[in-house]
Amino acid sequence: MSDSKRVSMDDIMLTMDVVDTLRRRKALVDHELDSAAREQALVEKVRAIYAAQGIEVSDETIAAGVEALRDQRFAYHPPPPGLLTRLAHLYVNRGKWGKRVGMGIAALLAAWGIHYGTVTLPKKHAAQAEARQINSEIASATVTLGSSRERLKRLRAHLAKQPEPKASALRTTAAVNRTEASAALDKAEQLIASVARMEAPEQLPASAGPLEKQQARERLGQRQKLLQQAGEQLDRAEAKIGLLASLDRLPADLAQYKKAIDDIAREEKARELARQMYDSGVTALKKGDIETARLQLSDLKDLLDQLQQTYVLKIVSRPGERSGVWRYPEANSKARNYYLIVEAVDRKGRKLKLPVTSEEDGKTRQVRKFGMRVSAATYNRVAADKKDDGIIQNNILGTKRSGYLKPDYRMETTGQAITQW
Repeated sequence: MSDSKRVSMDDIMLTMDVVDTLRRRKALVDHELDSAAREQALVEKVRAIYAAQGIEVSDETIAAGVEALRDQRFAYHPPPPGLLTRLAHLYVNRGKWGKRVGMGIAALLAAWGIHYGTVTLPKKHAAQAEARQINSEIASATVTLGSSRERLKRLRAHLAKQPEPKASALRTTAAVNRTEASAALDKAEQLIASVARMEAPEQLPASAGPLEKQQARERLGQRQKLLQQAGEQLDRAEAKIGLLASLDRLPADLAQYKKAIDDIAREEKARELARQMYDSGVTALKKGDIETARLQLSDLKDLLDQLQQTYVLKIVSRPGERSGVWRYPEANSKARNYYLIVEAVDRKGRKLKLPVTSEEDGKTRQVRKFGMRVSAATYNRVAADKKDDGIIQNNILGTKRSGYLKPDYRMETTGQAITQW
């Protein structure tokens, strides 16, 4: 940079400093600038100020500074208000409002994220799951329609193959059941045809709206209701056809099970029970009472199973399980009924389920453990046996042999039992 430019720049800087000095001495300036006559005195005072600081300033520089102050040459004039001015202020003050805006945006984003994760997304998944469920039911209804058609066809063929019973007493019953089975099949066919004529709901997209789902469910519900009714009619027809198929077998089955019981029974009481059941079944057949005949046949099967069973009644003796209980009978609260808890174990060590009738409520239940009523002396003797070393040495209450209805008891018992305690 040349000397002339450096001097010029120094003069300008010095002039600006003079102006700044004059601004700081506002009272002095206001007084001295009131008239042009005192301007020279102002120059002298400014020179004295700089001289006190060891700075030499020419009269021309001081005069230039005074002139510049008067003209407000180096004064700051704010820009006029407007959009650009406001934008400029916002930019300059971005450090102040930027953090608040950023925190606000972050809070909004966090709130949106929480709402999306806890409300929007679960609703979306629930809606998609609902659509999948509807689609699954639509597919299931289509499969049910096809299987119902096949079942109807199969049952019609089975009904056509049923012969007239040989026993004349059964022919009227057979005709009634055949008519009822045919009517049930006709009704089922009408219902299936109604379903086939209905417009099947299409598979829903995952994005299906509430209205689409509602319409699909309504159509699906109508199909499901008709298919259910058709299934009920098919069940009815199948039961009637099964009864028809058993008519000719019933007399022979009754005779077969009675003979099997006679062969295995080792006591007359069992043979007498079998004879009563057989006679009742035959009498029912002669009257055309198929239900009673089938019930008697079922009782004969149960009796044969009972006679064939072999097991021992063992008193339960395991840690954490009771071996006996006592009760106050309802009729006499001062007395006690004593019971030993037993289970039936076969030759292979398997615990059997037996039909046991409780003396407390008269209900028969299939149970693996039950209480057999014994005397107080027997109860106390077993209790002492267990208390000795925690093991019941004499733990066999009775033995059930093949051909007999009940076990042979080794301990005194009334034969009465309970199934709950």
